[in-house]
Amino acid sequence: MFLNFNNFFLIVMFVLFVTISNAYENSQNINPFIPKTHVQIKNMIAPNVYLTVHCKSKDDDLGQQVLKYNENFDFYFKVNVWATTLFFCRFQWESTSHWFDIYKYSRDFLNWQERLWHIKPDGPCMLDLKSNKYDVSPNVSLTVHCKSKDDDLRKQLLKYNENYDFYFKVNAWATTLFFCKFGWKSTSHWFDIYKYDRDFFNCQECLWHIKPDGPCMLGLKSKKYDVCYPWNK
Repeated sequence: MFLNFNNFFLIVMFVLFVTISNAYENSQNINPFIPKTHVQIKNMIAPNVYLTVHCKSKDDDLGQQVLKYNENFDFYFKVNVWATTLFFCRFQWESTSHWFDIYKYSRDFLNWQERLWHIKPDGPCMLDLKSNKYDVSPNVSLTVHCKSKDDDLRKQLLKYNENYDFYFKVNAWATTLFFCKFGWKSTSHWFDIYKYDRDFFNCQECLWHIKPDGPCMLGLKSKKYDVCYPWNK
């Protein structure tokens, strides 16, 4: 009986501790089960040019930072329980000033816990952990225009992380081909987005990520976008 009482007392104390801990976390707008996110900002404007950075959220002001060329500013946080976490930063150099959402839950949460940024004159670029290149630019829209011999799917304009989907049946001669023109900024490329002899036995759902150095398709075994091709020449 004494042992049962002790066990009961320990259980009550444990539940009380968890309840108080969760209440504290919630009062701070923090999800206790999510690891901290790391944001790094690096000045890549130009040699000898200083970058002034001032980042804020609704609740936190991280203060003004002055970065030499190639210097970093790092901060850490936990996303809030409402999945609305937003940090925005003002970037200033010489006579130029811009704002940018350096962390936006809806855009960033499902991608990586580390958001590593290079700040360049034409906008911020984020490190793609797969390619290990700073080539992810959320401010860049992608123009897509896909066709086959018989069908013109018309021009589509996609924001960063936005999808465009289409469906078709392969023809009876096993020659189905859809090719697309991709354009962003001053860049333009063509690519065969569906090619019967390449794709028929590999994907019924052909899911692509379009990157600056070429399209990458979802590998059915790896479940990663690691089946990559160069642009058409």
